[in-house]
Amino acid sequence: TTRARSREARAPLSMEALSREWDGASKPQRLRLLEHLADTSPREHFADASAQLFFLRIVTALKIAYVVGSPISAHLNAIATFFDASLGARFQTQFVQAGGMRTILHLISTNSNERESALALRLLLLVAQCGRTAKESICEHNGISCVVDCVLSEPPADAQELARDLLVRVRARARALRSAPKVRFVPEH
Repeated sequence: TTRARSREARAPLSMEALSREWDGASKPQRLRLLEHLADTSPREHFADASAQLFFLRIVTALKIAYVVGSPISAHLNAIATFFDASLGARFQTQFVQAGGMRTILHLISTNSNERESALALRLLLLVAQCGRTAKESICEHNGISCVVDCVLSEPPADAQELARDLLVRVRARARALRSAPKVRFVPEH
């Protein structure tokens, strides 16, 4: 039965099936589900309604795992998989609304695990690519100072590059807003 279970874990599952399996799974089983998510779930499954609920389960599990000090790389990779889907902007918005951004900003500013910090920076960069509102949200949550602090702590080159790209992306948006011509509303008579 172990061999059958191994094949079953590798088979593509719908988000509804993943949610059912998640609900009955132990912590190690959930980590395995997260690890296999990117490789085995066809992107079309990310469009169904149950995908949003499953995504929120992962964000909640990320926040809990982070608070208790458990490894979170699998959670961050799974979230990135949702962000990379065709409906990624919807998941990025949910991530911000569910408090995921606060969690990854805290992780970036305090975590000594270089791999997890780099993954968190990647998620933050993906959120920043979502548009003006996402960039404003990063700024409102003191994201720029967290990223600058991360750079000053001399992370590995890949994390430095992600942090630089993020700062450039947010700065470019801020510069565009400052240099945009002021539009006055003139009511018609």
